[in-house]
Amino acid sequence: MDFFSHFTLLLSFVFALALAHVLSSGTDLVRERERVHFSWTHSLWMATAVIALFGNWMALWNHRNLKLDIASSAIQFLFTIVQYFTCSIVSPRVPEGGPIDLWQYHERHKRQYLTAFLVLGLFAVGQNTYSWWQMGAHGPGHYLFSQLNVVPVIICVVCAMFVRRVWLQFSCAVAVVSMIAYSTLMQTI
Repeated sequence: MDFFSHFTLLLSFVFALALAHVLSSGTDLVRERERVHFSWTHSLWMATAVIALFGNWMALWNHRNLKLDIASSAIQFLFTIVQYFTCSIVSPRVPEGGPIDLWQYHERHKRQYLTAFLVLGLFAVGQNTYSWWQMGAHGPGHYLFSQLNVVPVIICVVCAMFVRRVWLQFSCAVAVVSMIAYSTLMQTI
């Protein structure tokens, strides 16, 4: 087994644990649906976490030809840990009894999980920058193109952190999930 395969195996375990958080929470919410006050906004952020997780896991393949030095390995490892926290924070625990209000969960915890999304986006910019520098042969246009899918997501996440209007929070969630889904789809083509 080469180093890339060995390293990716470790990261895949972290990705799997992150996915387990979201899926377990979603399963509990479906089971207890009669107690759940549904929130589209929060559900979109949970979906964003899953789609980003899948896209970032798929993106590992793009690193197979890069030289994995200690810096790139550390960046990728920390990025994966932030991905884990993003998934775990956005996924509510379902209590034994009482109502489960996902809008209240969103209002109480949005700054925490949106901060995790923000850190994830900033790590993506850093990782793209380091990969671009490591490849060396590409001009600034390639670098700017690599950031085009990240910067608008960061802007929408920051906006969602601070706006109070419900429709604007929902719009930010729709925009982010759409951009992440599009970016993930483009990786598979």
